[in-house]
This record gives sequence, C-alpha cells and structure tokens, in this order.
Amino acid sequence: MNSFTFVKKKVFKMDIDKRIQAFTELGLFLKNIANNSNKSELGYNFIKKMEEASISNQWFTASNINFALNEISKSLEKENLEKWISKYPKVKLNVNPKIVGIVAAGNIPLVGFHDIAVSYTHLTLPTKRIV
Repeated sequence: MNSFTFVKKKVFKMDIDKRIQAFTELGLFLKNIANNSNKSELGYNFIKKMEEASISNQWFTASNINFALNEISKSLEKENLEKWISKYPKVKLNVNPKIVGIVAAGNIPLVGFHDIAVSYTHLTLPTKRIV
C-alpha cells in the first residue's frame, strides 16, 4: 500500500491577467528547457531531474520529455491561453472556487500538467512517497 505525506501550500490569488502572464512565462521556460537554451540554475536542475527520470522510468526518455515540454509550451502561449479562457467567463470572476484532488498517471511525462494548471485556487501536492 502506498502512503503519501501532504503539505498544503500557501494560496496566492491572482487575477486572470496575472495568471495568463505567469503561465506564458512558464511556457517560455519549458520551451527553453526543451530546446536546451535555458542556462539558469533552475534550468540546469530541471534537466538533471529529467535525466534522473529517464533512469528510473524508461517511458521518460529525453525525446518524450522534450516532446511533452514543447507541446505544453505551445499551449501556454499568450494567444492560446486567452482564446481558451475566453470560453469560461466565470473563471475571470473566481466564482465558487473548489478544492479538487488530482491523481495523475506516472507513465507519461507531464501527463497531469494541465490538471494541476487549472487547479489554481488550492493546490496540495505529495511531498514524499513511501512505498
């Protein structure tokens, strides 16, 4: 049986324009990682984690991870985010935020990214997995 330790993270409320800006910047960061053009310490650490993932899970090859990063970065372009969010006018008003749980598969790189991205109000992540 698996057991997880959860830590509730502090919630930072942002209006929709700030969220779009933040996700656009994240998209650029991911695109630069996938293209090996991010030379920051965070970028270096991200690449090291990608290498570790490749060792422990054969589905997490560099090409699979880079493909996922590139596709996510495209969806995080400002125009794409604005087009997507325009279909959900209540999101702009932050009407009735909910707490949701997300269970994501572990065999596809970044498979739960979009689920986590839209769960902006309260996010609780497992910090440690004990098998």
